[in-house]
Amino acid sequence: DSQLRNAPAVGWRILLDDVDDGEDAFEETVIYDTTATAFTFTSGIITGHKYRAMLKVCTIVGCSAESDISAFKLAASPPEQPAPVYALSSTDTNLVIAWGFSGSNGGAP
Repeated sequence: DSQLRNAPAVGWRILLDDVDDGEDAFEETVIYDTTATAFTFTSGIITGHKYRAMLKVCTIVGCSAESDISAFKLAASPPEQPAPVYALSSTDTNLVIAWGFSGSNGGAP
């Protein structure tokens, strides 16, 4: 029995909930990399929706109870509106327009 208490971790289970989908259901993703301390979801994320997550660690004996639920996190949203366009210079044959950019990408990586 003492050997089972020191069982090595075999992975993680991330439980993710789309708060804005009208369901109170967490979808589970299994991660087998026991050294991982972060995970990137590359599908199913909807721009502008809020998400929350829980985590379990698993061993050959079973999985732990879920962690506390994370705070809401807003998935990347559209970037901020750029500054107004203005005429920078002109000649008889061309016109150069310019604008400012805040650098906001809406939170996208």
